[in-house]
Amino acid sequence: MNCESFAFSSKFGYLNCCRSVFSSSNVIWKIDLESLEWFKLDNSLKSRIYAHNMAVMADSILYVFGLYFDVPICAYKLERFMVQPPAIYRLCLETLARSQSERNLTKSVPVSILDELNINKTN
Repeated sequence: MNCESFAFSSKFGYLNCCRSVFSSSNVIWKIDLESLEWFKLDNSLKSRIYAHNMAVMADSILYVFGLYFDVPICAYKLERFMVQPPAIYRLCLETLARSQSERNLTKSVPVSILDELNINKTN
């Protein structure tokens, strides 16, 4: 069972740990990989999660998945929260990807962006 879990983005590392496999912590720490300074995140897990794993997506969203235990309930739980605002470029890509008028996009958006969104019809 995992007593600690690490996840990394391009500039930060995130850590959630406990004293033993039979304890848990809802506190998440962040380390700046350039300055090596540690910070306690303002956001914390809503519940204590055991045997957990973490992942950072697009440098902005932290996912924590693990076992939630509160007698008599034992279940897996997934929590997510923003650790930094997404880049404007990322938000634009998500908006374009959800667009209903995909045909119109292919005429006005550069090919490199269409390739990144996987909607380039010329290939």
